[in-house]
Amino acid sequence: MMFFNRNTGQKSLPNYAPDSGGASGWRGRRQSRTDETRDFNIYGDYEDEPAENVNRRKRSETFWKIWKIVRVPVIIAASLFITYMLLSTVGKKIYNKYLMPVDPNDSTPIIVTIPQGSGASTVAKILYEAGGEDSPGLIPHKAVFKIYVDFIGKSSRLQAGTYVLSRNMSIPDIVDTICRGMPPRKIIKLQIPEGLTIEAMADKLVADGILKSPDRFLSLCVTGEMFVKDHPFIKDIPADETGERPYRLEGFLFPDTYDIYEDASEETIIDKMLDRFEQIFGEVYTARAKELGMSMYDVVTLASVIEKEARVSDDFYRVSAVFSNRTKANMNLDSDATLEYVLKTGSLHLTEEQLATPSGYNTHTNSGLPLGPVSNPGDTAIKAALYPNSEYIADNYLYFCLMDPDIGALIFAGVASMRSIWTLSEREEILSGLCDALFVPGALLTCVGLLTFTAREGVLDIISYGFRNLLVLFAPGKHKHQHYYDYKMAKEANRGKATHAPLLVGLAFILLAGVCLIFYYYGL
Repeated sequence: MMFFNRNTGQKSLPNYAPDSGGASGWRGRRQSRTDETRDFNIYGDYEDEPAENVNRRKRSETFWKIWKIVRVPVIIAASLFITYMLLSTVGKKIYNKYLMPVDPNDSTPIIVTIPQGSGASTVAKILYEAGGEDSPGLIPHKAVFKIYVDFIGKSSRLQAGTYVLSRNMSIPDIVDTICRGMPPRKIIKLQIPEGLTIEAMADKLVADGILKSPDRFLSLCVTGEMFVKDHPFIKDIPADETGERPYRLEGFLFPDTYDIYEDASEETIIDKMLDRFEQIFGEVYTARAKELGMSMYDVVTLASVIEKEARVSDDFYRVSAVFSNRTKANMNLDSDATLEYVLKTGSLHLTEEQLATPSGYNTHTNSGLPLGPVSNPGDTAIKAALYPNSEYIADNYLYFCLMDPDIGALIFAGVASMRSIWTLSEREEILSGLCDALFVPGALLTCVGLLTFTAREGVLDIISYGFRNLLVLFAPGKHKHQHYYDYKMAKEANRGKATHAPLLVGLAFILLAGVCLIFYYYGL
């Protein structure tokens, strides 16, 4: 520390004077810390150094000796751990962002052809554009695909050929498939019509050459236990205490058109149908069923009966209304289709003896719904079970029967009402015929009435006078010329009283034809 001298203007060090003892002054303190003035003992320690300091210094020296030995392994281990954590974290993020499937839930087959001599860049472009302009491809990024195959050393192992891929495949899966060069699997369309039973489905699969035998397909449908994990709704299907219900999955194999591999297994086919059923019977249908106080099983059971009874789209909702009205009236459903499921006669015309067959599926002798579904209904039948025709419910329709076997149209009846009469009498055809039958004569009578009315009123006198004078020119001897006034007076004297009957009748016919037309178009 330096001080400033005001007299000289110079900076100088402080002048400390040592005390007599030599220990309290500055020079004394400096001198006491000089190592040359201190003595060492035989152990190399200062004789005047406290023992605590000596022990502390020895422990420190021991620690550093040990650290010199283990520091290299510790540093290496820590570096490896940090590197592993960084690589795993970054690698996971990279995989999830760039290598994961484009759509994990989309298993739609996409056929891709890799030309001969295609490099990694060409393959990446083909895969990226495989979905078309309006849909994503098979990979999210072309550059990532190329970097990946280069990184794992498979860019030269990509093989030409035709492959069946899908958007639920990750980039590693796609690369492995193309590197293996597996031949493509043939895709076929499986069409399952509405209203088939499980046994009819199995027979169709065999007939189409998809399955060699129906046995395994049928056995899997008996309990459905194999599919409970992926389709939890199966657990809600009530147990069959009677032992009469042949298949637990009856009613839940949704009829539709499916794209499947030609070598698809029974499990795959059933799983696709169950998936489709879950998609159709979603939250909206579930909420509606709860509103009606029905379970999913009840809805499917009712829909299966409707599917067997109706053919025309509108009739599905009308049949549903009839069943609803009969249930409210404590009447049996009286459906031959439910009993035919057990009898397997192939016909809905049953004998009296057959109608008395004891069975949980006999809705002639048992009230309420049958023991279980009697077919696998489509979306229209399911929707009809949930939303019956409100007008037919209001009019209390209780019966229906087949009207036209060719198209499957039904006729309905219930309480005595004009509307039911119209329905039973083929309303549309009758109204159409009446409209034509009334309009044509009405138009003719109206024209005749208008001509008669105008003639009686003398409107056409000038025309008839003109024709008379024309005859006078060609035959002057037979016809005498007459002035129009005299002609007019003579006509007025001979003219009778005008009648409006044809005109009024014609207008009445046209009016009735218009009423029939309104009834026809508005369904009144």
